[in-house]
Amino acid sequence: MMEPADQLESPEKSTPDKLPPLVMAACCWPFILIAVGGLIGGLAGGGACAANIAMYRSSLPRWSLWILNPLTGLLAFVVWIALAIVLELALSGSGET
Repeated sequence: MMEPADQLESPEKSTPDKLPPLVMAACCWPFILIAVGGLIGGLAGGGACAANIAMYRSSLPRWSLWILNPLTGLLAFVVWIALAIVLELALSGSGET
């Protein structure tokens, strides 16, 4: 027997408006890039932090957050390295005649 469609939908995951401090620390750890990357590191770290918070508030299963959170930070680090290399090449190439 088929169940009505409204019974098949999973209930919304309840996420508090204010995240606990440990969750905020886990989401915002990519801000460490500010210490070594200045503005570019801050932008990459801030983007990763915002993505981690959005993932935490989404309907993703909790186990996936343990995988995606570090990967998001690693992606921010790769973006930071790539932008630093591009800027270094652009600035060092402009001084030559």
